[in-house]
Amino acid sequence: MKFSGCTAVVIGGGGSIGGAICRELAHNGAAVAVCDYALEAAEEVAAQAGNGSKAYAVNVRDYAGIEQLKASVLEEYGRADIFIYAAGGSARGDIAPLPVIKPEVIENVIGVNLLGAIYSTRAFLDSMIAQKSGKIIYIASIVGVNGMAKLSEYAAAKGGVIAMAKSLAKELGPHGINVNCVSPGLVPRPEQMMPETLDSMKARSYIGKVTMPEDIAKLTAFLASADGDLVTGQNYIMDGGRSLANKGDQ
Repeated sequence: MKFSGCTAVVIGGGGSIGGAICRELAHNGAAVAVCDYALEAAEEVAAQAGNGSKAYAVNVRDYAGIEQLKASVLEEYGRADIFIYAAGGSARGDIAPLPVIKPEVIENVIGVNLLGAIYSTRAFLDSMIAQKSGKIIYIASIVGVNGMAKLSEYAAAKGGVIAMAKSLAKELGPHGINVNCVSPGLVPRPEQMMPETLDSMKARSYIGKVTMPEDIAKLTAFLASADGDLVTGQNYIMDGGRSLANKGDQ
C-alpha cells in the first residue's frame, strides 16, 4: 500500500474528479480528508473511500473557514502528507464573451479556481514545511494552457494555478515538498455518460479514448507517491492528444 500511514487532504473531494482521487488514494492506503462545499457529496465519497476517511465542509473563498478546516484536519490526523486542490469549474450556463459576462461570474470563477487554491495551499503549508515533506497537486485544465473563446476568466484562473505551481516548486523544493499540476482536457460529467456523447468525445482523441476521472486519479496518485519524488514544477496534460491539433490538421 504505497500511501500507508499517509494523510491526504483533497479540496473538491466531493466532485467527480476529486472523488475519484479520494477513492484511489484511500484504496492505496491513505486516510483522506474529503473536503467540499457540498458536505453531503463529501460524506458519500468518504464512505466509498473508507480507510479512516472523513468528510469536511469548506468554502474555499472563506480564508477563516479554511484555517478552521486545517485545524480540524490536523486535530483528527496529526499531519497532512498530500494536498490536492480539485475544486473549481467554469461558469457553464453563464459562459459569455468577456465584454458581456457578469462581474459576479468572473469573481466566482476566479475565487473558486485560483484564490481558493492560493488560500488553502497557504493554510496547509506551515505543517508541511515543519515536517520537511509533502506533495501538492493541482487539478488545472488544458484551457489554462491553450485558452478558449468565451472562457477568458476560467483560462486566467487555471493558467494562474499552473504558474503558481511552478513558482511554489522553486520555493518549496528546499523543504522537501513537490508541487505539480494535472491538466485534463474534456472530461465527461455524470450527465454526459451516454454512448453517443462518449463516442463523440472518442472521435476527437488521437488514441480513441475519453479521459475519465479515474484516469486523472491514477496520474495524481503517481505524483503523490514516492514514485514521483523527482517530479516537480510540471504540468501534465491529459487529453488523449487532443490539444496537439484538430485531427486532420496535423
